[in-house]
Order: sequence, then C-alpha cells, then structure tokens
Amino acid sequence: MFYLIHYFLILVSLLGLSLSAFASLEGLNRPFLKGNGSAHVTVSSNEKIVFDNQSNFKVSGYCSHPGFKNILIEGKFVGTTVKVDCLKNQTWKVSLDFSNGPETDMSISEIKITHSPKLRFKKVKVVRKVQNCRAVAQFDAYSNFSRFSFESTPSAQQIPIWNFGDGSPDVKLSKNVSYYYLNKNYPYKVTVKHCPEEIERVFWAASKKLGHEENLVIAPVQNLFPVTGGYKNLSYLYVNNKSSKVNPYGLSGDAPDPDQFPALESYQLFYNSQLLSLPKDIKCHGEKLKNYRFYTSSEFTNPLKHPVMGPSCYRSIIYYDLYCSGLFCKNISGEAMDIAKFTSDITYYRLLGVNLKVNFPEEIKSQTLTQFQVSRSAMKLENCRGNSVPQIGSSPMLKYFDITHNSCYLDISHDWNKSWPLSLTSISLSGPITGVLNSNWLENAPQTLIHFRLTDSLVQGYIPQIRSLLALTSFNVRNNLLDIDNFPDPSKNLHLRYFNISNNPFSNTTGPYKFPDWTALVSLQKFLAPGVDFGGQPHKPQDLLPTKMNEFNIDYTGAYITSFDLTGLKHLKYWFASGNQFVGSLDQSIFGIPGEKFEEARVRFNGLTQVYCDNLFDGVWANRKQINESTGFTRFQVLKGNLCQLTNDQSQKISGQGAYVGEGLWSQYSLDFSR
Repeated sequence: MFYLIHYFLILVSLLGLSLSAFASLEGLNRPFLKGNGSAHVTVSSNEKIVFDNQSNFKVSGYCSHPGFKNILIEGKFVGTTVKVDCLKNQTWKVSLDFSNGPETDMSISEIKITHSPKLRFKKVKVVRKVQNCRAVAQFDAYSNFSRFSFESTPSAQQIPIWNFGDGSPDVKLSKNVSYYYLNKNYPYKVTVKHCPEEIERVFWAASKKLGHEENLVIAPVQNLFPVTGGYKNLSYLYVNNKSSKVNPYGLSGDAPDPDQFPALESYQLFYNSQLLSLPKDIKCHGEKLKNYRFYTSSEFTNPLKHPVMGPSCYRSIIYYDLYCSGLFCKNISGEAMDIAKFTSDITYYRLLGVNLKVNFPEEIKSQTLTQFQVSRSAMKLENCRGNSVPQIGSSPMLKYFDITHNSCYLDISHDWNKSWPLSLTSISLSGPITGVLNSNWLENAPQTLIHFRLTDSLVQGYIPQIRSLLALTSFNVRNNLLDIDNFPDPSKNLHLRYFNISNNPFSNTTGPYKFPDWTALVSLQKFLAPGVDFGGQPHKPQDLLPTKMNEFNIDYTGAYITSFDLTGLKHLKYWFASGNQFVGSLDQSIFGIPGEKFEEARVRFNGLTQVYCDNLFDGVWANRKQINESTGFTRFQVLKGNLCQLTNDQSQKISGQGAYVGEGLWSQYSLDFSR
C-alpha cells in the first residue's frame, strides 16, 4: 500500500498538480470551489413562516465543504441552535420549529448560518431573513354563515383556517364559507388564522333565507384586520349589514382606512350602524381605488364626517356612491367630491340623502359619466356651491341626470337645452330651481329619453310638448309655475305609463283641449290632469278600458261625465272627476263593480238631484257583496254640498241596523254623500 501511495504522489508531481488543485477538480461540477481559502454557503428557501409550516419550516442551501455537523443554525426558534451536515453533494437542509412565536406576527426572523470547515479554510456566516406572516381575525357570530369570504390569493402559502367557536374542528376555507350551528347558544367567537399579505378579498352580507338570518356578526375593525398595513394585496372590501335600523351587527369602531390597503380597488361599506368615525382623509396612494361606496341610514346617530379626498382620488375613483336610507341623514357631514375635478374615467356619481356640501359646476364635462344624481343631499343653503343647473351636453355617455329635493337655488339657463347627450334616458329636476321653458323645450331631446320630471320648482313658462319623444314612459311636470300653450297630448307616446301635469297655475287661455286617444295608450297607468280645460269633452270610465289605468284625475276640467260605470277596470285604484258636469241618464249612473285594486271614486258635483243620489246608492247596495269581496278599503264620494241626503232606510243599510242587522256595508267600506 505504501508503494501505491508513493507512486500516486510521483504521478501528481509529474502532472504539476497540487493536492489543493486536485480538490478543486473534485468540485468542478458543484456550486463552490474549495481552493480559495474560504468556505461558501447559500440559502435557497424563500417561503414565509405561516401557520401551516411554523413548526416544520424547511431551510436548505449549498455548502462548499462536506463534513459532519459543520453548519451551525442559530435563531429564535425552538432550541435556538442546531448543527447539520454539509452533505457530499454540497447541499444542506434543516427543519426548524418556530411555533414558539406569537400567533399574530409580521416581523422578520433572522436565521444565522455559519459554515465551519476544517483545515486552513475560513468559516463563513450568512443571515437568512424570513418573513413571518401570521395573524388571527376575530369576531362574534350571532347566526349561521353563508357565502362569507376571507379570500386568499391563488398563490397563497396559507389557506385561512376557520374556527367557529363551537368545539368543531378547524376548517381550511378561503371563500364562500357556509356553516350551520346546531346549538343556537350565540354568540360564538370565530377566529380566522391567515397570512395578511395573502388576503385579497373580504366579503359578507347579512341575509335572511327561509326565515333564518345569516351572517350576523359583530366585527370590531381592529379585530377583523389585526395588522395595520399588512394587507398589502387586499383589493376588495365589501361589508353589507343590510339593515337601516340601528343594531349591534356589522363593523364597529373606526371605519377601515383605504390608504392602509395599497392594492384596494373596491371599498363598499353598507349600513354598519356601530361605526364611530370615517377616515379623516383618503389620499389614494398609487391611484388603485376605483370604487368608493358608503351607505348609512337616517336612523343612525353616530356623527360621521366624510373624508377629505386627495387629488389622487380624482384620478383613480370611477364609481362614487353615497346613500342614506330614509328621508335625510343628519349624522353625516363634510364635503362631497367635486364632479368638476374628476380626471379619471368616472362613470357613476350619486349623493342621495347625505348632508354634504355639494358643488354644481356650470358644466359637467366627462366622456365616461353615465349617472349623475344629487338628491336630498344639499339640504341646507350653506351647503350649496354654484348657481346653475349644470350643462350636460359635453357628457355624451350620460344616461341618468337627477338634481332633486335639494335646497340649492339653481337656474336653468335659456340655452340649457341646446345640446343633449344622445344616450340620455332620464332627467329629473326639483327644488328651488328657476328658469323659463317654452313649449318646444324638449324638441331636440334625444329619442332615448324615457323619463322626464320637473316638479316642485319655481320654473315658469309653458309645459313642453312631448309628441316627438316616442320612447317616453313617464312625464311628470307637477307643481311648478307652468302654463299651457298647447296641450302636451300624449297620444303618440305609445309606451307612456305615467302622465302628471297637476298643480300648475293653468290660465287655459288656449283651451279647451281634447282628451288623448285612449285606444293608443295601452300601457298608460296614471293620467293626472286636474284643472286642464277639457270643457265640453265627453268622458265615461269605460273609455279607459284599453289602458291599464290605475289613477285617473280630471277634477275641475269642465268635462261632461256621461257615466259612473267602473265595471271592467281591473287595474283602477282611483277615479276622480269632481267639479265637472254630469250629463248621463239614470240607467247609466250606477258605479258597477270595480276591480280588486279599487279604493275610491270621487264624483262630487253640485246639482245632482236626490233621484240621482238614490240611484247611485242603490247601485252600490245591490253589488255590496261582490264589491266587498273583491276590493279593499272603498269609498264613493258623491256630493259636495247638501242637495243629497241619506234617508233613514239608507242610514240603516250603511250601519247594519233595523231590518238590516248583519247586512250592513262592511266597516272598511263607506258611501259618502256628505262631502
């Protein structure tokens, strides 16, 4: 053996190789060479420490010098130190236990690796920094769960771990979590273990299915998101308590701040009555936020102030929606976003029932806006900014335009109607709005218009003609200062369902006018035109049979009423024709049997004789059983004045006394001759 070694050394000498160089050749196919006087070590693991791996966290890498336990691992894990081998293939690996750390931990753990080969090679140290990503969301459950989501990203290392607080086993679920409590001994404390930076959607909505309420939880915001700034991939936040009544459920405490979620695109909080405050300001860093929606209720009492929205928000938000359930929310204040400042592709802007300062620019210029609504919002004069109803001709995509029930004195300029968005379907204006309209004001309105409303305003001039608006379904021009130049005959508006021009100071200087062609208006449900001059035009309820008439009012129009017969009008609820002239005969004067929706006929005329009144009474009495069985509360008002009197026999029939015990008109049913 000695001679073999001797000859080997001679061979090496002849070849000019040192032992050190030979060792280098040995490692040519490995990551490290061993002839440079220093050891080398790397760490290949790039995982986070999460709940699933914290007791078995694997770390591995390459090393330059194979040897027995020549790699020292140090760190804040169970045991704090461990030694491992550098294997012959120049790799190393170890499994560490970090279960001694806190449940909620987003710190950086340092793993120190020291490779100490023997002989003359220097040892080397490297530090592997590992992200802890563990947090526990908590809330109290007062019902079953349905489609409750604490959703992680597709590449997540940690699927959320749910514990429902009733002793059942933990469950790994990411989205659409449903759970049924067998024991209804609420509340149950629910926990969700998760990696905050892997959560991308949080969603739940209270509901009621088959009489059972679901997703009733009390969730303090600081418990739901226990790591401030840690949810860097959260893009969708939706919490809907679905109740306009004050209750303990939903989010509580300070509302989540969108700026704490740098990837957030959709922020939607609905009816969380226990919120104490909204963020003071929202800066929209990164311009990710697209959808900002907040709903409250007039019954909520905690004072809330709308955030100050930074310039970046005007470049990012495209859907802006603030809504109050109820007439008006006094608990919310501040300043709304200014529609004139948006440079984003804003599509939706709504302020409904919220007490905020609002700016009305002279013109809304947006190539993408489809809805603009400010209703019941600027309820105090000091909250109004601007003097005119904004021009909308420069917003070609606008479909819905609504400025109603505010306290702002806004003027419709004389040329407001010079340009219309070609896609406009609805326009609604009301409140202390001023201006002057002419009868051709809607002449250039787009054919897409289906709804026109101008009500409770100070606008003067004439009611616009509508004959060119063939798609129109609703025309409401009630309670303004308008007169009639030419009656806006709706006979060509074949889709019309609602027509109301009541409570305007009609002078009727251009009347009388003709009734519409009822046979063409097969969709018409409401026709309210009291005070319009229909002098001498004959009318009977049966004329309305082609329509779906529900409410009909031609009080004080001078029309000639030829019949009171309501038979066959199955949709009719109200039929008002007081103050006109009855020209029918006795055999045409009974009411007949109205449909099941009928509530009241009002035909109060001075000049009806007692014979007419008796005949009307007899017609109602004869049909009382069918009328009572097919209708709800019903009232027939027949007289204004005292020309018709109830006889003693008629009084007993109404009250079910005398010979008519048990046969009287039902208590919810009245026949009124006295008004």
